[in-house]
Amino acid sequence: MNSTMNTMSVERSFLPAQIEVSNWDQIQSYFDHLLQRNIDQPEDLRIWLQNRSELEAFLQEDMGWRYIRMSCDTVNEEYAAAFNFFVGEIQPRIAPLSQQLDLKLLQSPACAQLKGRSYEIMLRQIRKRVEIFREENVPLLAELQQQEQEFSAITGAMTIMVDEKEITLQQAANFLERDDREKREEIYKKIYARRLQDKDKLDVLMNDLIAKRNAIAKNAGFPDFRDYMFANLGRFDYNSDDCLKFHQAVATCLVPLNEAIEDLHRKELKLEVLKPWDTAAAPPGQSPLIPSASAAELMDKAIACFEEIDPYLGQCMQQMKEAKRLDLDSRKGKSSGRL
Repeated sequence: MNSTMNTMSVERSFLPAQIEVSNWDQIQSYFDHLLQRNIDQPEDLRIWLQNRSELEAFLQEDMGWRYIRMSCDTVNEEYAAAFNFFVGEIQPRIAPLSQQLDLKLLQSPACAQLKGRSYEIMLRQIRKRVEIFREENVPLLAELQQQEQEFSAITGAMTIMVDEKEITLQQAANFLERDDREKREEIYKKIYARRLQDKDKLDVLMNDLIAKRNAIAKNAGFPDFRDYMFANLGRFDYNSDDCLKFHQAVATCLVPLNEAIEDLHRKELKLEVLKPWDTAAAPPGQSPLIPSASAAELMDKAIACFEEIDPYLGQCMQQMKEAKRLDLDSRKGKSSGRL
């Protein structure tokens, strides 16, 4: 099973120009080669790092395309199977070998000669990765990713009927900006009624995810998954206590300001009570924002805006359009976000 990636041709020095991940045997030999090489000398280590980077970048891109395709069409069984194959068969075998490569690097006599800020950051991340790695977490992490895909499939299938037309919940949100309050309330309640239809499935999924996430954290010696993820994401410059202080600052300074803005909005709408379906409504005399008629129109307008800011940015967006790197349509079966 392969990912048939939409990639541009790239020059490689370690991997062949054309390679696909259809089975583990195709990949293992490259890890074995890296593990067997001598990296005691600085130049040997530098080339080794480049080769390792090339291998990891290829695998990350392959995984990325599988995730993108699956997210864009969550009901496509082939895309889901390709994603689950990588997550279930390839990633669990990569993880322990990556740990061995990390240890090989840190134990190399030439490692101490890697100087400069970029190497400092890289080595700091690798040391933390080695510290929190646990063999027993490898299958749990694979299960997490597969269950997060289940969430995408459930939420991507959610639609409601509006004016005898089936639309996604994202498309339905546009109706909440209209000046017809009865229509806003109708749409709002339809959106949340549809979400409640899958409440039990999502509750079971979330409870299982929480249990697995806590197990991963405990295995790695952390009190909870939050602290584990701070380490896993390489957040060295701030910690969870800093985030809690920021949350408190938001509660103290921004929440009262938001409440004042909402009260002003309530007065503009001439309402006694501001309901959830009123918060996005345009004030009287103002027309709500009209969504682009199509993804192509949105793309063209975005390109024009970027060109006004900087022609180079406009050129980059134009290249993304031509390469079909953006999927801007809202449709049934498209993932609405991560869990």
